[in-house]
Amino acid sequence: MTALVLMLLACSKADTLFEADDSTLPGGGDSANDESDDTGTEQKAAKLWSLAAELELVDGIPTTGAFSVEIVGEDTDEPCALPDSLSITTGTSPHPAIFSWFSAPLLPHADSICDVLPATVWIGLGALDETLEASLPTAGIETETSGALNGAYLSEDDGETIWVFGVAGPDSAFADGEGKTALDAAEMDGHWSIVPVFDLPLP
Repeated sequence: MTALVLMLLACSKADTLFEADDSTLPGGGDSANDESDDTGTEQKAAKLWSLAAELELVDGIPTTGAFSVEIVGEDTDEPCALPDSLSITTGTSPHPAIFSWFSAPLLPHADSICDVLPATVWIGLGALDETLEASLPTAGIETETSGALNGAYLSEDDGETIWVFGVAGPDSAFADGEGKTALDAAEMDGHWSIVPVFDLPLP
């Protein structure tokens, strides 16, 4: 059963959305970044990553574009090298809040710091949740632009768990908040950006 999980909300599994911040990740303590659990035992910090994208969309599906990923907290000057050609596979939306649903391979070149990334992820574009909207300033996005933006979703396990992690929209939406949020995939055309608001857990 698909789990769409909102931050810290106790809903039924089928109706839950995860905001991909560190407070919802499994592990000891109040946060996945805590250095010790409730017994005082030191633990390793949670491994996180982030995803952004510049895409050309037709009815919500990328025809061309590029994804960029970063391992959070790792000291490296080398960006994660993704495949030169990203093969997009479309799928059926797992939840009414998601209008467009597609997968993309992220498997990087071997023997790099980025080989911990999931080989493939599913990405969704859909409604902008109000809880995510409140967190836009943390990503340097003006809340006044929220009326022109959509939500970005991601799954690392073929849709079993889906994280609300960022926002998506055309250039005009990010620049000055022009336009209105898309209400279905047919309204998602042209150059769109995906901007992360929360970091994602590594599988």
